[in-house]
Amino acid sequence: MIASVNLFTGAILLALTACSAAIYREKRATYYCSNNGMTDAIRDQILNYHNAARLRVARGVEPNNVGYLNPAKNMYRLDWDCDMERQAQAAIASCPSTLETWSNMAQNLQWYTSSGSFSDPATQINSALNTWWGAARQYGVTDSKNRYRNSNLYSFANMVFPETTKIGCAYRICPGATNTMTITCLYNGIGYFTNQVMWETGSACVTGADCTTYPYSGCSGGLCIKGPDVQVEASAIRNANKCVYAHSTDAERPNLGENIWFTTAQNFDKVKAATQASQYWWDELEEYGIGPSNNLTLAIWNRPNDVGHYTQMAWDTSYRLGCAVTSCSGFTYVVCQYGPGGNYFNNLIYTIGNPCTGCGSYTCSTTEGLCNVV
Repeated sequence: MIASVNLFTGAILLALTACSAAIYREKRATYYCSNNGMTDAIRDQILNYHNAARLRVARGVEPNNVGYLNPAKNMYRLDWDCDMERQAQAAIASCPSTLETWSNMAQNLQWYTSSGSFSDPATQINSALNTWWGAARQYGVTDSKNRYRNSNLYSFANMVFPETTKIGCAYRICPGATNTMTITCLYNGIGYFTNQVMWETGSACVTGADCTTYPYSGCSGGLCIKGPDVQVEASAIRNANKCVYAHSTDAERPNLGENIWFTTAQNFDKVKAATQASQYWWDELEEYGIGPSNNLTLAIWNRPNDVGHYTQMAWDTSYRLGCAVTSCSGFTYVVCQYGPGGNYFNNLIYTIGNPCTGCGSYTCSTTEGLCNVV
């Protein structure tokens, strides 16, 4: 149910420069990831490295093999994704030295061996980050349009690709006669397609209006921030603001499903209204039932007791939600819309099975049992 090259080049140990710290305020966060193989300090180290490096490119101060890399517009800030971290951790359980195949994500990987112990993982992690990112300075981005035309830039391309907004990384130490350590990062954008523009030349953002890759984006300190998908919410608001208890037309909400509810209490608490509406819709399952086939048949749809609100809430291919609560004359009105819309006759409401077993290449929120669209 739905609710983002193995490199063996020598490691160069470098700390973030004073310039990096000056142009990017390091993020120190609590991530609430369940993976005990990582610490928040390591997550900070990796995430801050990426965002500081991306900001240097955006501002045109990142060294190239000769001179500086072209500045970038629409360079988005990366945020940490716990589920991608979980996938990364699972992928390196045996300390592999080669990449896996990911259909919707890119992967960087670094592999180390040592006769001694890896007592300070942060040192190797910093080395891996420097190796990946340092490919641009070592080999050079020579194309005037910043196109990916040199496979030596594989890891750099994944780190710099401006449309990427999520990252999840992990490391694993495997003891043995020769100790090994694998470090990997997953990205929800792919930067290494041949002749793809790794970034567009332009100016770092100053305001959200400069950030056009994703709707409703913001800007913070030169990096764009992907905003929420508020288009569905805006559509729900338009219907709620009519203060007419009726479904909007298909033309008014193309490819969106809709649930509506009202109470005659005026100026009712909006949080309570949203809660009561959601509970009322979901309770249709307990009150009226669906049957073991979990199929929305025409016979079920035409029963006197409606279950269509529940089925739309549970429809497994709907992954976008926007709701509105409006105080109208004589009642309080709740509208929720879902995209893509569900409630297709003679279709399964959802595929019966164990949680997340049908996510495919998408990640899984293990705590919720839901697939994440990245």
